[in-house]
Amino acid sequence: MKRVHMELNKISIMLQKESEALHKREVQLRERERALRNAEKLSHTTDIIIDKVVTREVENRCQAVIEVKLLWYLIRILSIKEFKVSFMLLLTY
Repeated sequence: MKRVHMELNKISIMLQKESEALHKREVQLRERERALRNAEKLSHTTDIIIDKVVTREVENRCQAVIEVKLLWYLIRILSIKEFKVSFMLLLTY
């Protein structure tokens, strides 16, 4: 009877150790899962930021192109007006 009690005690200790190991593994897996979720959120946030930066850069470049075209048109208009004024002055001599 004493021997059975000792064997049961050994089994109980072994089960306790196994239970602790399983709990430790469960905690590790939960921490890993949490880290993966955080990384996924960070990746999503990074994608959003990159999209906004790229959109802003494209908008800035489009605005710069428009400004250059407008400046070019103004220069042409001023050149034409200046030419007309010069021509009119020549006609008055």
